[in-house]
Order: sequence, then C-alpha cells, then structure tokens
Amino acid sequence: MWIALLGCTAPADTGQDSSSNADSAAHSEEPDETGETSDTDTGDTAPIEPVCPDGLIPVGDSLSDPDYCIFQYEAHIVDGVPTSVEGVIPTTAISFYEALEMCADSGMWLATSDQWEDAADGVVGEGGSTYPYGDQMDDAACVTPTVDGEVVYESLQPTGSLETCVSPFGVYDSSGNAFEWADPQLVVDIAAFLALFPELSEDEDGYLVGTEELVEATDLQVAGVQPFMTLREDGRIEVALEPDSWEWADHPATGYLFDRASTEALPLTVGPLDETFTLGVLTVREDQDGTPRTDKRGGAYYAGSAYGTASGAGFLAHVPEFDGTISFRCASEPL
Repeated sequence: MWIALLGCTAPADTGQDSSSNADSAAHSEEPDETGETSDTDTGDTAPIEPVCPDGLIPVGDSLSDPDYCIFQYEAHIVDGVPTSVEGVIPTTAISFYEALEMCADSGMWLATSDQWEDAADGVVGEGGSTYPYGDQMDDAACVTPTVDGEVVYESLQPTGSLETCVSPFGVYDSSGNAFEWADPQLVVDIAAFLALFPELSEDEDGYLVGTEELVEATDLQVAGVQPFMTLREDGRIEVALEPDSWEWADHPATGYLFDRASTEALPLTVGPLDETFTLGVLTVREDQDGTPRTDKRGGAYYAGSAYGTASGAGFLAHVPEFDGTISFRCASEPL
C-alpha cells in the first residue's frame, strides 16, 4: 500500500457517529403515549465533545477514539492558512514544501501516504475499496475523466460538489478534482541507489553512463521528457525530449530514475544535446541528496485512468518544488 484544522467550518454530516463517547448515562429510555420508548434527556446531559478539530473528520476502527483526523475536503487556503470547507475551489499551484510548511504552521502535518489512502478506501491498514465509492470505477461518481480518458470537466469544481464522491469515512473528492500531495516519508538517498547499480558512472563531462541492464531495470520520470532511454556507443544514456512539454517543464528538466525493485530513486537533470530540444542526456543532481520524496494522489479533473484515480495509486516522480494542479490535506491528532 502506497506507500487538519483549527478555526475551519464544521464538517458536513457524513452519517458517521463521531460523538459516541458522550455520557450515555445522562439519557434514559421512557415509554411515550403509544407505548414506544424514546431517548429522553434527564436534565444532566454533558455537552457532546468533538473528537476532531473543525473541518477534520476521524479515521480509525473507532470513530469516537480515532487513530487520526484528516481534512474532509481538499485544502482551500485563506490568508496563508489551509482550511477544509465545502463548496469552495481547492487551492492548487502548491509545492510539496509549501504543503508541508502550511500544515505544520497550523499545528498539523501533511497527511502521510498511508493515512491518505486509508481515509480514501475506508479501511485502516490493508484492504478497503478500490475507489472511495466502491470497487468499480464510476464515470459519474467524481470529478474525473471517463474510464476511456474523455475529459468531462473543464476546470476544478467546488469541494464536495458530488455527493457520490465520498469515502466510507466521509472524505470527499479523494478521487479526481485536484491532484493531492501526500507524504510518503521517503528521502532521496543517492548512495543507496548507486549501491544497487555499481556499473553506473559519470563521464568526464558529468553525463550519466550506464548499461543495458540498468536501462531495463529502471524507469525514468522527468517532466517534459519521454520515459524511454537508450544507450549511445559511448555509454551515455540518451532520452527523447517533448518540445511541447518543455515550455512548461522546469529547464533544465528535473526528476528521478527509479529502481523498479525498490523505492530507491536517483535525482536527475536532463539537458538538451542540441538547440532542437529533441534529445537529452542525464546528469545526477547531487544537491538533492537527502531531500524529501513526494507522492501525488487521486487523479484530477483533466487526468487519470481507471488505475490513476484509484485510492491506492500514487505517483512518486515529482520533485518537491513542483507546483502544478495539486492540492493537499492536513492531518492532526484527535482532540
């Protein structure tokens, strides 16, 4: 398995009892005139105490004693503070670093990948539904493209717009609308990656030199770069650039080379070989050693396949500075 907020509007009623820890002794069942019993206040009822901060809902096997609390809706930033409210456009163009910082400054944390997934699939730990609403993708359930990839919505929609796009815990829009950052709690470890591929080296110009075995065992994920790698006669790893994407990608483009058999990744820069921006070579971004890895979840209104919008699908390839159409959810300890 891939692997909150003070002062927000109270969450909508999700049908889950988050107040079952109220003092039941303060109520008694008495027969009414028809002989039926009713729950009657005896006059000494204690106030029902919330289990989560405003805007957050409980996640756990017991909703009255949850494992953690999480934003019910995608984050909407007001005066620099992330909020969780219904009926607003989620805030995007937020980097992973900014999401981490804003949650922390509000006394919370960016939901981890495991926490995000559990809140979306309805089960803590292994198991849960494939999508927040069930095991079969429903084109109409969330703000997503169809299963065939046809784009239905032209822009982000207000949070909670579709009553069907809700998880068993009451989390809205974890499939579609905006992509969302989650924290996989991984860091870049260049030495660990190189230990897996001792044949990997750099030539006198700093370009990455490898073998066919390396190319076959790894995947390249860099914005604006096709994922296919080839070896030149001199051993340099060569890639094809996407000129249309290069205009919006960071230049020089940055990303990772992933080992398919582990979670290790090598941070890379792709540089063009010529002015046509059609071919590129790879260099290692040594300055990224020890930086956090990112996880992008849930698909978006304009992107996502049947797999990509599933609760368990994560995308680990963005550098933490990337700030595309991505929102986030904060999490917190219960009250």
